[in-house]
Amino acid sequence: MTRSSVQYADIARLALQRRRLFLTVPLLLATIFVCVSLVLPRAWTTSASFTPQQSGGSLSSLSGLASQFGVSVPVGGDGQGPDFYS
Repeated sequence: MTRSSVQYADIARLALQRRRLFLTVPLLLATIFVCVSLVLPRAWTTSASFTPQQSGGSLSSLSGLASQFGVSVPVGGDGQGPDFYS
């Protein structure tokens, strides 16, 4: 039987002949998955960071534009330091 001669009727006939296999394999895999997920410990990961707010102005706007191109421009001003957030 070549690949082009396989018909849907052949696939259906095979599924009916092997119906026990088609039912038990997914049920067995689902049971294994549920058991493993109940046994493994749960773990969550999270991260957070604070970025000081910079004052508005033309220099701040230009530094924002420069940062889009990968250039870091330090901006001084009324930004609040890390001590404010602690």
